[in-house]
Amino acid sequence: RRPPAMARWPLLLGLACATVSSASAAAAAAAVGGAGRPGARLAKPSVASVAAAFRADGFRVVGNETLPSGAFAVRAASLNVTLRSDGSAKAALFVTGTHYEIGQLVAAVAPAELEAMAVEYVDRFVVALLSAKLDMELGNSSDPAVRKAYGELCAAIGAGIVHGANTSFFDDGNEALVPPELVEEMRGLADGARSRGLRNVTLARLVTLSYGMDWLSAHAYTGDLAGVLRRQVLRLAAMGSPLATPGALAAVALLREEHVTVPAHCDAVAAAGSAVVGGRPVFARGFQLPSAGTFQHANMPMIIAPLDSSGNPLTAVLGAGAPGMVGLITAVNEHGFAMGVDTLRTGDADPQHPGHASILLVRATAEAAADVPGAVEYVRSRKRGLSWLYPMTDASGRGTVLETGRWRDDAGQPAPDLSPLIQDATLRSLLPPFAELQAQAPAPYAGAGVYVRNGSYPRPDAVVEPYNQALFNLAGQPWPGDAAFAPGGLVFPNFTAEDAAWGRLASKFFSPTRPGQGGAAAAADITIVSNLALVPQLRVAEMTAWASLIPAHAAQWRFDLLSRLSRALGGAGLIDADAGRRLISFLQPCPAQASGQSGAVPAGWTSVLDVASGAVDPLSAAKGRMCTPGFWTDTIDPADPRSAVVEGSLTVADTETKTVWVKAGFWSDGWLRISLPAYLSSQATGRSD
Repeated sequence: RRPPAMARWPLLLGLACATVSSASAAAAAAAVGGAGRPGARLAKPSVASVAAAFRADGFRVVGNETLPSGAFAVRAASLNVTLRSDGSAKAALFVTGTHYEIGQLVAAVAPAELEAMAVEYVDRFVVALLSAKLDMELGNSSDPAVRKAYGELCAAIGAGIVHGANTSFFDDGNEALVPPELVEEMRGLADGARSRGLRNVTLARLVTLSYGMDWLSAHAYTGDLAGVLRRQVLRLAAMGSPLATPGALAAVALLREEHVTVPAHCDAVAAAGSAVVGGRPVFARGFQLPSAGTFQHANMPMIIAPLDSSGNPLTAVLGAGAPGMVGLITAVNEHGFAMGVDTLRTGDADPQHPGHASILLVRATAEAAADVPGAVEYVRSRKRGLSWLYPMTDASGRGTVLETGRWRDDAGQPAPDLSPLIQDATLRSLLPPFAELQAQAPAPYAGAGVYVRNGSYPRPDAVVEPYNQALFNLAGQPWPGDAAFAPGGLVFPNFTAEDAAWGRLASKFFSPTRPGQGGAAAAADITIVSNLALVPQLRVAEMTAWASLIPAHAAQWRFDLLSRLSRALGGAGLIDADAGRRLISFLQPCPAQASGQSGAVPAGWTSVLDVASGAVDPLSAAKGRMCTPGFWTDTIDPADPRSAVVEGSLTVADTETKTVWVKAGFWSDGWLRISLPAYLSSQATGRSD
């Protein structure tokens, strides 16, 4: 929530489960390491049919490319939605071919965005890794020499990240853990870029885009991110790189773990059954990652329709991301399966083998699985080296969250005891004994480091709540009272209170599960996730010292508020796609007050801070437009709070009709709408509401 510091340092890097159904399990297992699941479509789309589908969704075609094999891509520009910063029409892509051809074609129809992500984004992302305190002290220093050294440090770290991520990927065996077709797509992107003179779009940078966050996170969670960055800069010096300046070497010697962070924060809600209108499941998901002055311009929804080597269709996916990212932030496939990924900070990580995880796993799972049971089996099969949360649902509305640690070869065994990861003996002594936890609140453990839960996950509060007050006392954090952990409660009154408490408390307590409080919706009909584990057997891994250094930006408060709003609306059976867009936008900035108006927010809007305080009923708030004053403040127009950047993207899907809405760029920008089935037939079928 701090303004970007891009202008303060030079950009120098340009050159340099549950039970799994047998059918779903078999299909997913067959796809493991292969080219994905066969697609449901029989007819192959054409440039003309895709163009017609784009027109039906409010776009106009602005470019296309066809390869000799018949593989093709179409680029379209929205007729209705523009980018706040420059007024340009927002874009979307359709691409079909083998994975290698998909890479080539994306480079052909989106070269500017590809170059921006591979060069500018990778370079600028470095500042987002550095703590706000360090960035403010060094980037805004009155001493020009300090500012210069800081810029040199950022440049050297950026080069080190590219080298380190690629060494991990290619030399440490992690490439073999990622489906080969996704690596081929990266090679297609690099070759396509090179054929168009984009010499700085290298395979190394593309690997960093899709795998670098896993590599960085695994080191951060185990207390070695600052160390590995220091070693990478020293390696540059040993190689004689001009980036390893005396200023960079002096600055990196001072780098400590508290100076670096992993800036990704996310929320999701899946609704179905009695919670939704007309029985149509809804998946709403917000992925908040630093835009680094680039992503808000380069992002676009991409319809990816892969073919196998014989030209047969594989499962098509509509993904939220940007050209150059082979992994996807959010994916919805042609079967109605939807999936995202949320950061989970735990010490259960293997920094040498981050493996197949996060956005690359979202992409691969969406191509391999038709439903949630198949996805659970696929994720279990992948060798993952660190913790992430994977919210998902399918056309049947099986809302689920996979709370995952690193992969383990432990088929048929109980959940592992992760408390030895905590070095603080006093903290460890205040946790429930593992045997007691397993006996009274068995984990929903599917094996391989995967815990499977949904909205009806049995509340373990009776087991863990007796320990929470002692954990608060140990941290020196005032106890909020038992009511804060009761259904509908709030552990923190607002997001600023939780951010202020992070340095003391972090995630060193057990989060309540927030089930519904009556109403029409059964608990299982609404599944909610933020950046925290609800399963206590995994939650203890969040309590490690290194994981506690990395702020989660009010993860508990976000979870509590989204639960309160979603349960209220779902209890009345009022969740549809429009409601999903309102719910997942609950953190958006409030509009500026018109001249002469009074009050905290304009008429027609509700501040969720008033919902948190109890001043406004959550149902009435969720029926209208909601906002959170002060949460996002990175504006391009200081007079308009809604000119703030959407750090990442928002996606809402009706998984029955496979209609998807995507919002990115700036909060005042509109939503793009795409009806996936229309793009997968030989002629446009129009759109369904």
